[in-house]
Formats: sequence, structure tokens, C-alpha cells
Amino acid sequence: MDSLQPHLNGEIKKSIEKEIFKNGTKQVNVSKKFGISNRQLTIDVITLVMLILEETPSTTLKKLAEHVKNKFDIQVSPGAIQKTLKNIKLFFKSSDQYWESSNLENKCKREPDQSYWCNMEKKKTGTTSIYICKFLVCLQDHCPAQSIIIMDNTRIHGRDNFQQVKNLLKESTKKINIEFLPKYSLLLNKIELALNIIMTQIKYKEIKSQSKMAEGILQAIRIKMTPEICSKSFQHCKKFYSSCTHMQPIMV
Repeated sequence: MDSLQPHLNGEIKKSIEKEIFKNGTKQVNVSKKFGISNRQLTIDVITLVMLILEETPSTTLKKLAEHVKNKFDIQVSPGAIQKTLKNIKLFFKSSDQYWESSNLENKCKREPDQSYWCNMEKKKTGTTSIYICKFLVCLQDHCPAQSIIIMDNTRIHGRDNFQQVKNLLKESTKKINIEFLPKYSLLLNKIELALNIIMTQIKYKEIKSQSKMAEGILQAIRIKMTPEICSKSFQHCKKFYSSCTHMQPIMV
């Protein structure tokens, strides 16, 4: 931790502290005002906080604020630290202010990348390709060997680096196979509808194990996925089927 050196002198840091934490000014505006990198201060502080959490998971927000004060001479409130940690998907239990995180978030915390720092001051508007990739890499540890994960028309398709993302996932996910559907698939909406029907059936059931989950899914299929319902679901698809000669015959 001693290798983390503050980049700013005390007077500038105090001014920045006032602008960010007391006046609620956006960090990007503060950085322009003081002529510094818009990520410099946050990266140093959050890196220190995450290192402390890694070494002492039972620490509190108050103690983290004290560490920041001692290391950077910045008075940061426990609430400000909690809010910043929430932006990178780390959180404290409200009852005793002790830090905890899911297995997926733990893994991401141990392998931070620039995407977290670059997007911290921006409003989250959806699931990005970065989070999708992280999820798939973690998912493979919980799937049977050679499972096939089918990706629908996700936001990954809209990026210029779609092929690079596919190649990276192919190299990183050795235990599972990933198939990407086209940007638009005639059958896609009906698949999503079927999944939504099943999810709605089991949403409010008390499920405590994987076997109970499997039972709930099978029961939902038997109750809701009847030939009559399926026939109605595919009527729209069959209407336009004649123009899709590359598809296999639809069996209802």
C-alpha cells in the first residue's frame, strides 16, 4: 500500500475535496477547473480502498474514511465512499456497514480493468459488452462441460469490435461454447416469449436448490407451454416464413 503515492499537493486536494464532496460538483468539471486528470484522484483513492477491502473484508466505512484521510489528507465521508463503491458494484450491508459482495463481484473486484475507472462518473444506461463478457467468463465455472450459451441480439452487435469480442470470448471460455444469433432473428421474439412465460411461472415460488429450480421449470413447461399456446406464439412467425427459405421447417 505504501507504493500508492498521492499525485496532488495538500491545498489542491482540499479544494477538490470541497468541490466534489461538499458542493456536489461533477468530477469531470472539477478536473477541468484544476487542470488535472479527471480520473487521477478517484483512481488513487478507490485503489487504496479496494486494497484495504481485499486484505480486511470486515472493515467499516468509517475506518475506510480514516485510511483515506491518513493517506491522501482528504476528508471523505463514509457515505461518499459507499456511493462510489456502489458505482463499481461493491456494497455494504446497511445493518452494520460491513462490506460484502457476491462471487461474481468478488471476481471482478480482483481483476479490475480500465472500464470501471473510465465510466465511474457516467450514468449507467444498460448492460455493456464488458459486463456481458465478464458474466460469461464467470458463468462457465457453473455450467456442465461443453454447454452451449446462445446469445441474442445484444449490444455487442452494435460495436465496431464485435469480431474481436467474439475471438476474446472464444479464447477465454474454454469450458463452454458460445453461439451468437444474428442481429435480427425471426424466431427470437418467440423464444424470448417462451422464456418469459416460464420465468413468470417460477418467479414467486420458494426455490432453495437447483433441483427445486429444475422441478419448477419442468412444471412451468407442462402447465404453460401447451400445443395451443405454442401454436399461437408461432402464428406471426409462420406468416412471414415463405420469405425465409434458409430456415428449417417449423414443426408445431
